[in-house]
Amino acid sequence: MQQRASGEATYFLTFTTYGTRLPGDERGTTDRRRNAYGTPREGPNAGLEYERRQAMRGHPVTFSQSERELAHRTVLALAEHRAWHLHALNVRSNHVHAVVWADEPPLQVIQGMKAWVTRRLVEAGHRERGAELWTTRGSRRFLWDEASISRAIDYVLFMQDY
Repeated sequence: MQQRASGEATYFLTFTTYGTRLPGDERGTTDRRRNAYGTPREGPNAGLEYERRQAMRGHPVTFSQSERELAHRTVLALAEHRAWHLHALNVRSNHVHAVVWADEPPLQVIQGMKAWVTRRLVEAGHRERGAELWTTRGSRRFLWDEASISRAIDYVLFMQDY
C-alpha cells in the first residue's frame, strides 16, 4: 500500500492542454458537481461545445515532439527536486498522465508540474510568456493499493495512442 502517512499518497493524475478537451465534445462530459464514482458522463452536446469554443481566449494548444520531450524531462526534474516517487509519466501532444507518490495534495502536484513545464517551454523559446497552455485543474485519482497502482502504471505506459 502506498499511503504512508497523513498527506502522503499515490495519485493517478491527468491534465490537458488548453482548448483540446471541451465540455460537450464527442467524448462526453463530467463536471465537478457530477463526478462521483460510477456516475455516467453526459453525452455529446454540440451546443455546449460550440459555446465553450466561442469563449476561448486563444487557440488550442498541442505540443510538438521537442516540447513533449522537454516537458517530460522537466517533470522528472521536478519530481527529483520535491522528492516525489514518479511511477510513470507520459507527456502526450494534448495531455499529461502521471502516476506519482507525493507528500503534497494532488492539485498542488498538478499545479507544480504545469508551472515548471510552462516556465521551461518559455525559457526554451517554444512558447511566449503569458501564453495559456493548460486547462484548469485536472483529474486526480487516489490509488489505494498495489493493484490499482499497477493498473494505472500500465495504462500510462502502454495504453496510449501513439
